[in-house]
Amino acid sequence: MIWLCDILGLDKESEVINYRTMKFQKSFVKKIIVFTYAFIFSTSLIYSQITSDKQQMNKTNYKYGDIIELNINEVIPIDDSLSLELTYFTHKRPRVGGSTKATATVVASKNTISKDIYLSVRGINGKSEYKDGLSKAERFPPVIWEGYKFQLVERFKSNYGKSIKIIVLKKKKY
Repeated sequence: MIWLCDILGLDKESEVINYRTMKFQKSFVKKIIVFTYAFIFSTSLIYSQITSDKQQMNKTNYKYGDIIELNINEVIPIDDSLSLELTYFTHKRPRVGGSTKATATVVASKNTISKDIYLSVRGINGKSEYKDGLSKAERFPPVIWEGYKFQLVERFKSNYGKSIKIIVLKKKKY
């Protein structure tokens, strides 16, 4: 240890211990700084991946005529001015052999105008859709609002209360 004191120009062996402690502290601080930067970098990468995944799940480049799945309380932009949000479901209790009706309420917003759109599926209690005699237009009656035509694509199945699939057309296409 004495030879190290001579090389470093230190008078006492205790100063060598202080030098070692100080060197260890500097090394420790450097490791903490590197770890902190690595943590921040990896966290930002994970966050950006999650954001990217959410953006892919919420497809925003729908075209008119595409089948769009609306989930409850989720706003889906269709173009720069039209957005849709599925808000709730209702149904009527049919009489035996009577008509059935289940309805999904969608809030359609265009610029500053909003309206509740009621998209329904109809049928006859106790009869399959192949035997009830209803056409597609009678089963899924379209709703026209502000130059758009909204129509359900399929019956509510296990997704009742959760989501619907619709098609949206502009005035030129219907």
